[in-house]
Amino acid sequence: PQALERAVAANRQAMELAPDHPVGLFAMAMTHFNLGQLDASTEQFERILRFNPNDATALAAFSVTSMYSGEVERGFNLVERARRLTPSPPAWIYTALGAGHYLLGEYEDALSALNSFGLVFDVQTELFRVATLGRLGRRSEAEAALSRLRASYPAFERDPQLELKRYLVVPMTIEAVVDGLKLAGFGPEVPIS
Repeated sequence: PQALERAVAANRQAMELAPDHPVGLFAMAMTHFNLGQLDASTEQFERILRFNPNDATALAAFSVTSMYSGEVERGFNLVERARRLTPSPPAWIYTALGAGHYLLGEYEDALSALNSFGLVFDVQTELFRVATLGRLGRRSEAEAALSRLRASYPAFERDPQLELKRYLVVPMTIEAVVDGLKLAGFGPEVPIS
């Protein structure tokens, strides 16, 4: 958090010099998101999209802010639009699509999107994959995915609450994923706060 607070201060200073620069706005939006300040993040993303409504990267990143704010349908529509605008979307867009499907209760579609991410390990993708497999009742696959997550990301095993907060930011999203993780065989009780 201290690093993120310093990032906010640096972003503010940069925005004094160039208040409408899209890179500065994007950096500020992402910093606010990572601090859990979703209203401030939303405000910055909306400013970016007023300047360029077809900025696929901003649309996709804003989709996550929207979904995690409880506006899942809006967020899902934003990431779908970003995917259509990008002939070869970056892999992380599939994580956003998977998160949207998951939060909408569309678990088969979530798994399909998450499996499109590719072979690169990504914590957020793996959290949603394990939770999705748990929701689908595919226990052996879920346990195998959970084992891969634990082996690839030992910090998750040491302090799951901290890691879930780091990657999923807000209690609503953390709770939804924890419910799926439990169905996948994840044991420790994780307080949602």
